[in-house]
Amino acid sequence: MIPFEVTADKRILRDSRDDAFFQLAEPRLIMQDDSTLCCPCCGHDSLHITSVTVCQGHETAISLNDRTFIYPSQRHRHERGSVVLTRYYCEAGCEFIYAEAFRKGVVTRDLYQRSTVGITTHELWRD
Repeated sequence: MIPFEVTADKRILRDSRDDAFFQLAEPRLIMQDDSTLCCPCCGHDSLHITSVTVCQGHETAISLNDRTFIYPSQRHRHERGSVVLTRYYCEAGCEFIYAEAFRKGVVTRDLYQRSTVGITTHELWRD
């Protein structure tokens, strides 16, 4: 299973679990004074984590809806290093993914976003 696919130019990220397409955006990190993470698309301060995916070596782990799934991965055949993808939605109707990749002491962060108006979203967990 390939949970996420990125085009060669890194401009589009597709989540194959729900066939959602995200566009590469200017990387931004918006936080309130009390260290609250805000939506990088619109600045809204009510965010929900929907999933966390870790691609490491020959396996991919996906945590969503109170469960974690581990799948074999072929990522190592065409990419090196590791990547952590955290998917969020905000209560104003945005959805975004921070893709943090690590290789040889260098960490990069890409931001992918899309509008979720009229789309059902799920949370990673609810306490």
